[in-house]
Amino acid sequence: MEEDIDGAMMTKFKIYNPVKYLGDRYNIYFPNEETSTANFKTDLSGIDSDMFYKMDTYPRGRLIIINIKNFHPKTGLDEFPREGTEIDARELTRLFLALGFIVERFDDLNKKELKQVMTMASYDDYSNMGALICTFLTHGHENIIFATDESIEIKKLTRLFRVSNLAGKPKIFIIQACQGSDYMNSLDKVDGITKTKPSSLPIEADFLLAYSTAKGFYSWRNSQTGSWFIQTLCSVFRKHAHNTDIIRMLTKVNRIISERKSQTNITETHDRRQVSSTVSQFRKEFYFFPPFKESVKS
Repeated sequence: MEEDIDGAMMTKFKIYNPVKYLGDRYNIYFPNEETSTANFKTDLSGIDSDMFYKMDTYPRGRLIIINIKNFHPKTGLDEFPREGTEIDARELTRLFLALGFIVERFDDLNKKELKQVMTMASYDDYSNMGALICTFLTHGHENIIFATDESIEIKKLTRLFRVSNLAGKPKIFIIQACQGSDYMNSLDKVDGITKTKPSSLPIEADFLLAYSTAKGFYSWRNSQTGSWFIQTLCSVFRKHAHNTDIIRMLTKVNRIISERKSQTNITETHDRRQVSSTVSQFRKEFYFFPPFKESVKS
């Protein structure tokens, strides 16, 4: 491991993921049962649990972080390493360990490796987990993200998880990447159920994609403090994951990001804005369900 992560410890849990060939580009962290929220049960008595995804397992779920910093010259991105991405990866790891998730981090994967890792993950046993979350920290364009050597369509990755072993479970994809080459200007404006139990589910159900920016636009990242989106997401989740569903938390993230302006002192890029985007096919509300009556601790 490149560094110690607070709250992480090795446990008896095993995941089918034979990726020893990746060497130090692969790290796995397990939540500490004594310090994470995963060893607590949330009292749902009197609540219609059919309205919520089940999140009372230990571990609560699995977070996969695909962290791409360096790129092959053939991509044209080799002169634009993603400085600061390790800060995002570290903060995501700390947050989700505190929330009781197993965290797997993969660094600088090429396209073949990325597809292999995602395919293997889709085959795993999630019967004792509540959710799967995949985070991609990389360069991108509309509907695609980049591995170190080539681009890949986002839908080709999400489609891998339309599998029976994840049926009915929330599958969340957090994408920190540009979705275009346009800069977002600012505008001076004032912001002013029927219950059923289906016998089968649509294959696109239970997916949520959280994009760092809207289609067509750049996504901002600071080389010293990390990206606007991931750092804001981690901050909001720490403060509100104990009592707020993920859609409302992502709305809070969007509000905070939308109030920021870039500070580059370069005419073309100075004073620009960003707004994140969420696409949800959830059938139920998603809560992490920590029992605390305060924000999640580091």
